[in-house]
Amino acid sequence: MRNLIKLFFYPCLLLLFNISCAHSIKPLKVKLATQAGNPKIAIVLNKSHSFTLYAAQQFSSQIDATIATYAICNSTNETALTKAINQYQPDLIFTIGVEPTLWAKQYINNTTVLFAMVLDYKSYDLDNYPNFIGISVETPPLTEFIKFKMMLPSLAKVLTFYQQNHPNSSIIEAKKQVESLGIEIIPVAISNQDQISLTIDKYAHEIHGVWFANDKFIMNTEMFYFLQRLTFKYKLPLFTSLSDKFARAGALMSVSIDLHQIGNQAAALARVILESNKSLKEIGMQPPISTNLVVNQAIANKLNITIPNEIVPFINEIINPPNH
Repeated sequence: MRNLIKLFFYPCLLLLFNISCAHSIKPLKVKLATQAGNPKIAIVLNKSHSFTLYAAQQFSSQIDATIATYAICNSTNETALTKAINQYQPDLIFTIGVEPTLWAKQYINNTTVLFAMVLDYKSYDLDNYPNFIGISVETPPLTEFIKFKMMLPSLAKVLTFYQQNHPNSSIIEAKKQVESLGIEIIPVAISNQDQISLTIDKYAHEIHGVWFANDKFIMNTEMFYFLQRLTFKYKLPLFTSLSDKFARAGALMSVSIDLHQIGNQAAALARVILESNKSLKEIGMQPPISTNLVVNQAIANKLNITIPNEIVPFINEIINPPNH
């Protein structure tokens, strides 16, 4: 999973923030509020994942608060981090990434935690913690398949996979949602790549593509390239989520979150939490506000798929466009 995260999230120089690891205990104030009495916020991120720094930078620029940033490192003493946060007494904690969010899940009980960039947050039961609220990494399946169907109007049956013994609630929900589009998702539990090969061979003549769904047990670099080669062998389009890097690497298309907006969206959500009288339950988990549709023209050509002219304005980027 770490290799995949490095694959699809934007790199960002560590110099954007002067961040020290949290075992130093004392909080590092990277920004002061312009007025006394404005809220105090703690940002907790993973220093080894540079993609989180961009979101932290955007968040800090969009909210007037005193902000202390802590970095979880391999050597971080989680007890010391918890002590530092408690001494700082923030009104809200913004966690970016899985490790900081799971730290907060274990140690933070009474402070509101706003999380982002956590793949498949439901698998960590985060939606059942009363002091947690967040922004989903995954785009709503209905949004994704509307865009997939714009590209392929005849799309009616799609195969997808999940790890055996680990049912994916997102795939189950997606299956229900896309029925309104006249699309059937066929989810198949697998435990190895041979089962994937046999399943695609079985369904190849009746499906219109394969969906590489957001599943933390399945979604990794090796599995992507395996599916990319296999679907190409059977002349099937590969639909992907989460990152435009998949379309660049050989999928037909991808619908992914706009990473430029995550920090901004988190700041807007933090203001609602801090300034309104609404409970976290009333506000609810938030989907990403902006998505990108990226299509690989070279793959489309090899699959004899024509990009409809009327949807070109809705495509954020066409990779390998034809020369004019």
